[in-house]
Amino acid sequence: MNKKFYKCTTILLCLSNLILIGVVIFFNSEIGFVKVSGEFGPGYGFFYKKKDMHRIFYIDPVGERNLDRLSDEDFNELSEYCAALNEDNYWYKADCGPHFIKEVKRRETIKRVEIPEKIKSPHRFRLLGESEPYRNMPYIMHFDGETVKGITNENGETEEVYVADEDEDNIDIEIDWDAYFGKEVDEYSK
Repeated sequence: MNKKFYKCTTILLCLSNLILIGVVIFFNSEIGFVKVSGEFGPGYGFFYKKKDMHRIFYIDPVGERNLDRLSDEDFNELSEYCAALNEDNYWYKADCGPHFIKEVKRRETIKRVEIPEKIKSPHRFRLLGESEPYRNMPYIMHFDGETVKGITNENGETEEVYVADEDEDNIDIEIDWDAYFGKEVDEYSK
């Protein structure tokens, strides 16, 4: 009796493993899980996926928000969810219908609009010593991969350069002591 019991148990375990593997393959290929943002917190649901969608867990971040208020990251999550969602599902009509398609087109047109380069405006910088400005002093200024050599005016100001406001902190200006002590000052005023 012991051999017959072990044989039946082994066959039963093998069959249950095959059934479990079949269920996992079915869920992996046909069913997806979605985390839905809602008015009362997150909820979870099942949906039928399109063929060849291998991801199992998706996020629907819309909740009570308008699609145009979603961040790019959340909208990408919604796009992946809509791409996997079979059109026969209720959720497809709710979240991935005409409003979603309209928002996709709106976001594509926004991406196509070229963002202008940084707007550069004229700047002068005043070089100050301990108590007095550096008047008529040669200087070297580095910004945006450029090097500008010049001489400060009577107020210790550099010549006017065009720099984006946000790059103003990335400008390196130093007194050119070699020029001050060695070379002629007229070389920089050309």
